[in-house]
Amino acid sequence: MAGLRAWLPRYKEDQEKILTEVAKIFGMAPNGLDAIALAVKYGCRFTPEDAQALQLLQSFLGTEAETHMILILSYADQAKRMAKKNKVSLEEWVKRWIETLPSWVQDFIKRIGENSVVLLTTRWRDEEPDACQEQVSKFIQAIDETVKKLVVPSFMN
Repeated sequence: MAGLRAWLPRYKEDQEKILTEVAKIFGMAPNGLDAIALAVKYGCRFTPEDAQALQLLQSFLGTEAETHMILILSYADQAKRMAKKNKVSLEEWVKRWIETLPSWVQDFIKRIGENSVVLLTTRWRDEEPDACQEQVSKFIQAIDETVKKLVVPSFMN
Protein backbone atom coordinates (compact mmCIF):
# COMPACT_ATOMS: atom_id res chain seq x y z
CA MET A 1 0.00 0.00 0.00
CA ALA A 2 2.89 2.37 0.72
CA GLY A 3 4.14 1.99 -2.86
CA LEU A 4 0.65 2.74 -4.10
CA ARG A 5 0.47 5.97 -2.11
CA ALA A 6 3.79 7.06 -3.60
CA TRP A 7 2.41 6.50 -7.09
CA LEU A 8 -0.98 8.11 -6.63
CA PRO A 9 0.07 11.74 -6.10
CA ARG A 10 2.01 11.72 -9.37
CA TYR A 11 -1.08 10.53 -11.20
CA LYS A 12 -3.74 12.41 -9.26
CA GLU A 13 -5.72 13.29 -12.39
CA ASP A 14 -5.65 9.67 -13.61
CA GLN A 15 -6.55 8.46 -10.12
CA GLU A 16 -9.62 10.70 -10.05
CA LYS A 17 -10.72 9.43 -13.47
CA ILE A 18 -10.26 5.81 -12.42
CA LEU A 19 -12.14 6.26 -9.16
CA THR A 20 -14.96 8.09 -10.95
CA GLU A 21 -15.29 5.23 -13.46
CA VAL A 22 -15.17 2.59 -10.71
CA ALA A 23 -17.88 4.48 -8.80
CA LYS A 24 -20.03 4.49 -11.97
CA ILE A 25 -19.54 0.74 -12.34
CA PHE A 26 -20.70 0.05 -8.80
CA GLY A 27 -23.61 2.45 -9.33
CA MET A 28 -24.72 0.38 -12.34
CA ALA A 29 -24.37 -2.87 -10.37
CA PRO A 30 -26.21 -2.27 -7.09
CA ASN A 31 -26.37 -6.02 -6.37
CA GLY A 32 -22.62 -6.46 -6.81
CA LEU A 33 -20.37 -7.79 -9.55
CA ASP A 34 -20.17 -11.40 -10.70
CA ALA A 35 -17.20 -10.92 -13.00
CA ILE A 36 -14.55 -8.33 -13.78
CA ALA A 37 -13.16 -8.46 -17.32
CA LEU A 38 -9.67 -7.13 -17.99
CA ALA A 39 -8.74 -6.80 -21.67
CA VAL A 40 -5.18 -7.13 -22.95
CA LYS A 41 -3.96 -7.11 -26.53
CA TYR A 42 -1.96 -10.19 -27.52
CA GLY A 43 1.66 -9.27 -28.07
CA CYS A 44 1.47 -6.09 -26.04
CA ARG A 45 4.27 -4.91 -23.81
CA PHE A 46 3.53 -4.58 -20.10
CA THR A 47 4.93 -1.49 -18.43
CA PRO A 48 5.57 -0.44 -14.83
CA GLU A 49 2.50 1.80 -15.20
CA ASP A 50 0.42 -1.30 -16.00
CA ALA A 51 1.70 -2.93 -12.82
CA GLN A 52 0.81 0.18 -10.85
CA ALA A 53 -2.66 0.32 -12.39
CA LEU A 54 -3.25 -3.31 -11.41
CA GLN A 55 -2.02 -2.52 -7.89
CA LEU A 56 -4.48 0.36 -7.72
CA LEU A 57 -7.33 -1.87 -8.87
CA GLN A 58 -6.38 -4.56 -6.34
CA SER A 59 -6.04 -1.98 -3.55
CA PHE A 60 -9.47 -0.60 -4.33
CA LEU A 61 -11.24 -3.93 -4.83
CA GLY A 62 -9.14 -6.18 -2.58
CA THR A 63 -7.36 -9.37 -3.51
CA GLU A 64 -10.58 -11.37 -3.12
CA ALA A 65 -11.75 -9.69 -6.34
CA GLU A 66 -9.24 -11.83 -8.24
CA THR A 67 -11.65 -14.77 -8.04
CA HIS A 68 -14.02 -12.68 -10.16
CA MET A 69 -11.51 -11.63 -12.81
CA ILE A 70 -11.39 -12.82 -16.39
CA LEU A 71 -8.48 -11.90 -18.62
CA ILE A 72 -9.53 -11.24 -22.20
CA LEU A 73 -6.75 -11.66 -24.72
CA SER A 74 -7.71 -9.70 -27.81
CA TYR A 75 -6.13 -9.95 -31.26
CA ALA A 76 -5.88 -13.71 -30.76
CA ASP A 77 -5.96 -14.15 -34.52
CA GLN A 78 -2.35 -12.92 -34.49
CA ALA A 79 -1.52 -15.61 -31.94
CA LYS A 80 -3.28 -18.18 -34.14
CA ARG A 81 -1.13 -17.19 -37.14
CA MET A 82 2.04 -17.46 -35.06
CA ALA A 83 0.98 -20.84 -33.63
CA LYS A 84 0.29 -22.16 -37.13
CA LYS A 85 3.58 -20.79 -38.43
CA ASN A 86 5.44 -22.47 -35.54
CA LYS A 87 3.37 -25.67 -35.87
CA VAL A 88 2.03 -25.69 -32.32
CA SER A 89 -1.45 -25.43 -30.88
CA LEU A 90 -2.89 -22.03 -30.07
CA GLU A 91 -3.00 -22.96 -26.38
CA GLU A 92 0.69 -23.90 -26.43
CA TRP A 93 1.62 -20.69 -28.24
CA VAL A 94 -0.31 -18.52 -25.77
CA LYS A 95 1.27 -20.43 -22.88
CA ARG A 96 4.71 -19.73 -24.35
CA TRP A 97 3.86 -16.05 -24.78
CA ILE A 98 2.64 -15.79 -21.19
CA GLU A 99 5.96 -17.30 -20.06
CA THR A 100 7.77 -14.35 -21.71
CA LEU A 101 5.77 -11.77 -19.77
CA PRO A 102 7.04 -10.00 -16.65
CA SER A 103 6.78 -12.11 -13.51
CA TRP A 104 4.08 -9.88 -12.01
CA VAL A 105 1.85 -10.59 -15.04
CA GLN A 106 2.51 -14.32 -14.86
CA ASP A 107 1.78 -14.30 -11.11
CA PHE A 108 -1.45 -12.41 -11.69
CA ILE A 109 -2.57 -14.91 -14.34
CA LYS A 110 -1.80 -17.78 -11.98
CA ARG A 111 -3.77 -16.12 -9.18
CA ILE A 112 -6.88 -15.54 -11.29
CA GLY A 113 -6.56 -19.00 -12.78
CA GLU A 114 -5.15 -19.76 -16.18
CA ASN A 115 -8.58 -20.97 -17.24
CA SER A 116 -9.76 -17.39 -16.90
CA VAL A 117 -8.02 -16.38 -20.13
CA VAL A 118 -10.47 -15.82 -22.98
CA LEU A 119 -9.21 -15.39 -26.54
CA LEU A 120 -10.94 -12.92 -28.83
CA THR A 121 -10.03 -12.19 -32.42
CA THR A 122 -10.44 -9.03 -34.42
CA ARG A 123 -13.26 -10.47 -36.52
CA TRP A 124 -16.20 -8.17 -37.00
CA ARG A 125 -19.82 -9.20 -36.49
CA ASP A 126 -20.90 -8.44 -40.04
CA GLU A 127 -17.91 -10.19 -41.66
CA GLU A 128 -17.96 -13.46 -39.71
CA PRO A 129 -21.13 -13.59 -37.61
CA ASP A 130 -20.72 -17.26 -36.59
CA ALA A 131 -17.13 -16.75 -35.41
CA CYS A 132 -18.17 -13.62 -33.55
CA GLN A 133 -21.05 -15.46 -31.87
CA GLU A 134 -18.69 -18.29 -30.87
CA GLN A 135 -16.36 -15.78 -29.19
CA VAL A 136 -19.25 -14.16 -27.34
CA SER A 137 -20.39 -17.63 -26.21
CA LYS A 138 -16.88 -18.43 -24.92
CA PHE A 139 -16.81 -15.18 -22.99
CA ILE A 140 -20.22 -15.85 -21.45
CA GLN A 141 -19.07 -19.37 -20.57
CA ALA A 142 -16.00 -17.91 -18.84
CA ILE A 143 -18.27 -15.62 -16.82
CA ASP A 144 -20.49 -18.58 -15.90
CA GLU A 145 -17.45 -20.62 -14.82
CA THR A 146 -16.16 -17.70 -12.77
CA VAL A 147 -19.51 -17.35 -11.01
CA LYS A 148 -19.62 -21.10 -10.26
CA LYS A 149 -16.25 -20.86 -8.47
CA LEU A 150 -17.45 -18.17 -6.11
CA VAL A 151 -18.18 -18.76 -2.48
CA VAL A 152 -20.50 -15.77 -2.40
CA PRO A 153 -22.76 -14.99 -5.36
CA SER A 154 -21.32 -11.60 -6.26
CA PHE A 155 -18.43 -9.32 -5.40
CA MET A 156 -18.97 -6.21 -3.30
CA ASN A 157 -22.56 -7.25 -2.70
